[in-house]
Amino acid sequence: MKIGYCQYALLLLCVLFQGKAFGVSLCGQDLDAPRFFEVNIQSLSTTFSPVYGVQPAVLPQSITPNFLFDASLRFPLKLSGATKFLGQVDIQQEIMFGFWDVREAEVEDIHLYENQLSFIMMHDFNEQTRLYATFRGGSGSSQVFDFRHGAQSFNQVTLLEKRSPERKWGVGVALSYQNRFSFLPVFKYQGPIFGKWDLDLLLPARVLLRRSFNKTSRLFTGVRASSGTYLVGDNALQSEMYANTSYRRINLKGVVGVERQISPWVGLRAEIGANLPYRSGLYDLENPRVEIHDFNQRIVPHVNFGFFLSLPK
Repeated sequence: MKIGYCQYALLLLCVLFQGKAFGVSLCGQDLDAPRFFEVNIQSLSTTFSPVYGVQPAVLPQSITPNFLFDASLRFPLKLSGATKFLGQVDIQQEIMFGFWDVREAEVEDIHLYENQLSFIMMHDFNEQTRLYATFRGGSGSSQVFDFRHGAQSFNQVTLLEKRSPERKWGVGVALSYQNRFSFLPVFKYQGPIFGKWDLDLLLPARVLLRRSFNKTSRLFTGVRASSGTYLVGDNALQSEMYANTSYRRINLKGVVGVERQISPWVGLRAEIGANLPYRSGLYDLENPRVEIHDFNQRIVPHVNFGFFLSLPK
């Protein structure tokens, strides 16, 4: 009997709940310990309307799913005093199906890369009030490192947070630039909502309900946003079709998953759900509001496997 990746994800979710399967003592470690390294491999919405070249093409019998690999490394810069600084490096590689390749005379996938360097500032006015500020710059392109116009990006988020023993909430603003400027308000809430469930809210990025079974395992469900913007240069494929355009996507992911700390250092995450595409297309670099091609992505299953490394207490 053939088992799909959704069945594998369900199996892993069940295994993660079984503490005896790991047989380790966590010595008081919990899931909220600071994480300094994280890796995720996840599926994305599938392309149903590929970009064709000058010669006629026929859709392949099976559509290749799109995938995203991302890794982040956080490192300390200053951890003493009222003002603390952290650095973070983020690397993403998106494998996207849907471009006509003249050499192969068929639709192929391309690899899109995003590399970002961030600096994070946290300033404590007192025990209840904290100011967060993040500054992030990088590039998103069909080349591994690309500093041409259309590939460079900048993001800045400022958030004022109030804290109590039971909950956290905050308000702020996010500024981003990649071919154009955009502003978004940010709202955060983390705390109990009903029964044994907590609400993890960070608008417009995620709305999650979480239930902790103990300090080392918890269930979560809700909706999380995922986006990407890349310069598709003429190096991507041997095709002149829509070269040097901007590929943009916005997805919502309906998810249910589990996180479990399996050792004082290592934790695992697995989730399943559905990709809900909102936007996916090629856009004019000079006029980012003009869509050149719509990839017609549809609702498809979503899976995500990952692990993270935490600082032992």
